[in-house]
Amino acid sequence: MKFFHEIGSFFSSGLFRAGTPLLLSVLLALTVCQTAEAQWIVGRIELDGNGRISDKELLALMNLKKGKSYAEWKTEEDRAMILALYRSRGFLQAEVGAFEKNIEIENQRVDVLVRITEGLQTVLRKIEVTGNTVFSAKELLGFEEIPPGKPLDARKLNLLKQDILNAYFDQGYLYAEVKDRFYFPTGESNAEVYFDIEQGPQVKVGKIEIEGNRKIKNSVILKALEIKPGSVYSEEKMRKSKANLYRIGVLKDVRHKLIGTENTSAVIDVLVTVSEGDFRAVGVGGGIGDVDGLRGWLEWGHYNLLSRAFSLMQLTRVTYQPFEKQPAYQYSYSSSLTLRQPYFLNSRMEGSTTGYFEKVAYAHHEEEKLAINVLLRNMSTERRELSLLTELNQRNIFNVDTLNSDKSITDNRGNNITNLISPLLMRDRRDDQFNPERGYLVLAKSTLAGGPFLLGSINYYQFSLESSYIQPLYRPKNKLPLLLAGRIKLGTIREFGGTPSVPPSEAFNIGGGKNLRGYSELSVGPINDRNVAGNVLIQTNLELRYPIWHNLGGVLFLDAANVFRELRFDQRFHLLTTSGVGLRYLTPIGPLRIDGAVKLNNFLSNQAISPGDYLERERQSWGRIHFGIGHTF
Repeated sequence: MKFFHEIGSFFSSGLFRAGTPLLLSVLLALTVCQTAEAQWIVGRIELDGNGRISDKELLALMNLKKGKSYAEWKTEEDRAMILALYRSRGFLQAEVGAFEKNIEIENQRVDVLVRITEGLQTVLRKIEVTGNTVFSAKELLGFEEIPPGKPLDARKLNLLKQDILNAYFDQGYLYAEVKDRFYFPTGESNAEVYFDIEQGPQVKVGKIEIEGNRKIKNSVILKALEIKPGSVYSEEKMRKSKANLYRIGVLKDVRHKLIGTENTSAVIDVLVTVSEGDFRAVGVGGGIGDVDGLRGWLEWGHYNLLSRAFSLMQLTRVTYQPFEKQPAYQYSYSSSLTLRQPYFLNSRMEGSTTGYFEKVAYAHHEEEKLAINVLLRNMSTERRELSLLTELNQRNIFNVDTLNSDKSITDNRGNNITNLISPLLMRDRRDDQFNPERGYLVLAKSTLAGGPFLLGSINYYQFSLESSYIQPLYRPKNKLPLLLAGRIKLGTIREFGGTPSVPPSEAFNIGGGKNLRGYSELSVGPINDRNVAGNVLIQTNLELRYPIWHNLGGVLFLDAANVFRELRFDQRFHLLTTSGVGLRYLTPIGPLRIDGAVKLNNFLSNQAISPGDYLERERQSWGRIHFGIGHTF
């Protein structure tokens, strides 16, 4: 039906040139209707009147392409885009006429003629603001880079105008107005621009009302709000308030309405309307992966205990690896019970208490851990996290293969008690958490176990710093962008106070699809490689992410990493390096990922390798294929 609508619109848009007999027009229309199932294509595209912007640049901008399908909506969008381009180059009087079209019915082709009147190019001589007392002129004009002496960019001027308004809105000046004036002192070729600001009164919050919450107490919602009665109203604080409410985890929708703005009142009431989600959940699932092999999980929970958004969650997870002869771990089992409070002790911190049991059958030993921990996280910031974990655990290492296992495994055999405290600081400035296209992520973590205050039988300290950065290089039209992404991670962990060595699962172990592709999971480190200590970590990753088709993209990558007992830049310093290609298919929860990596060099081991054993096979392998969900970093 859309095709008939577009063809029919040829009449109203002037497709048939003046002088075409009415009878011929009707015949052409009937012919078009009879051949409606055929695909109409774009023939010639001619540009007339453009002297300052080349045909090549304009044609690249347009949706209409020679030899591609024709649609009437494309002509209107192209006309608007061409005009916007001229406005951004200082051609304030530019005009783009309605596209003239010529139909060749026999060939199912539409030729297009675009007539452009450029007019004079205007240069910006000066830009000033008046009426501003809250912000300085330097602050306001600094929102956009619009240098005098360059062609006047009408698009950037509009952006600057909106940025100025947003700045006033965020400070509570909801009735602020910005009016632009253009002055041409020497004709249309030069312009002075003035932004006249009417600030109006600063608006404060009166009452805050909540509606839509049937089971969640008002106090839970009010605690999440950044605005309070009597405080200055801020759009930025309202956005953060909504983010805080969504982070509670029990609301499907949050909206707000300002009451009193119609009278330009200096005191307004705020109505917050929420929609509650389901408070009970039961889930079961399974899957297959290159690390775990077969995996399954069972989860149940209640997310609004005591009507205060307290949640109680139980999760059981089982994995079994039947596809690898000697995997990093043959099977694992874990079960946890977590009680979460969105406002721990009425503070702005989220608190959770978790008790869990875990058992893992590694290649050279089995390990059980019974633990209870308390995690405190900030709840009042976006894309930033400051958390503190305290944990008491009992670890039992048994069924040890003393011939092939690392010294750290035999050192920690049997039952050991660990008391630890671990702060974490995260700063996330990526534009999207699942499919980022620009920005950076910085993560710093430290751990202290044992010592004179925490006690326990295991003593160690650990620190790691990780940083990743994503920069767009080029964005093809209607495709994924070309991105350059990089990550570096450094870490150290040391035992002290009579502890002979760090437990192997706490040390740094690398290998696998998330850090060193081309190597099997955890194949480099004390868990699987005898006498390769994981006290120091150096890891770097570099990716070039490129578009292929729609949501399908590709990746070229280079990984370099290793673990050491001591960091010495001598002949013993050796980074394992791999390279390869991958595919990514974007989904709302992150891309489906498959990578093929080739080893460019191989690892050194102090172990006496016998033919056919695990290390020998790992050393002789060319690389590995990895698949999973989510970006590598």
